[in-house]
Amino acid sequence: MTADPPSISDYALLSDSQGSALVSRGGSIDWACLPRFDGPSVFGRILGPDAGHWRISPTEGAETQRAYLDETMVLRTEFRTPSGAVALTDAMPLGQREREHRIGRDSPHAIVRVVEGLEGEVELEAEFVPRPEYGLTTPMLLPHPGGLRTRGGPRAYVLSSAVPLDARDGFARARFVIRPGKKVAFALRASSPWEDLEVAWTPDEILWRLQETIEAWRSWSGMHEGYRGPYQQMVRHSGRVLQALTYSPTGGVIAAPTTSLPEAVGGTRN
Repeated sequence: MTADPPSISDYALLSDSQGSALVSRGGSIDWACLPRFDGPSVFGRILGPDAGHWRISPTEGAETQRAYLDETMVLRTEFRTPSGAVALTDAMPLGQREREHRIGRDSPHAIVRVVEGLEGEVELEAEFVPRPEYGLTTPMLLPHPGGLRTRGGPRAYVLSSAVPLDARDGFARARFVIRPGKKVAFALRASSPWEDLEVAWTPDEILWRLQETIEAWRSWSGMHEGYRGPYQQMVRHSGRVLQALTYSPTGGVIAAPTTSLPEAVGGTRN
């Protein structure tokens, strides 16, 4: 791609209180650091067109609306096309049954993406282009039970996909059709290249982990609803953003989700 990336203000933040990702209005994850905020990126297209991304979006033009689910850092983007409408829900899952101030302690270092049909029939394209180390590495994409795995770079990644992917030359693509009531689930997990690879999550497990993450964020929000006054919703959401920028194992707060970028690399987009 040769087009300039969106403005940095166009991105929405995902976090599991250990790592982070940025999602554009067009459904593209153009920044992600797993498993930690200060690790090198696996997707870094905010830096340049060849630094990696993971896009899920309609194949035809679409009007877009998005918002975080109430009291969470789980993002829902609705695409409306001439043929129908779909919703894309994105999250970085929290640990199993984590609640209140314990959220983020045992995050599985993953990103989950669920597409749901709302109206009509919509064709979507998934494009998975990992480029570890700020785009310096083009890993091999190899078959893995339930999806794909990467080989190359400082970490391995396992992609769970409910649809078949055509992988070649460091790119993986798929086209699929969504109808009302149908869901298609994806997940990306960080793994160690020197140990047994993580097992790909099943669609049911991805949906369960997404629901667990929604409940975990709402349990945290429920402890911090004391403020009532002007801009109440914005004030409460700013608290969730601050928690999203907190490294849970230590309680340290990072300056920005792109804080791992050296100044010479990140420039004005850090």
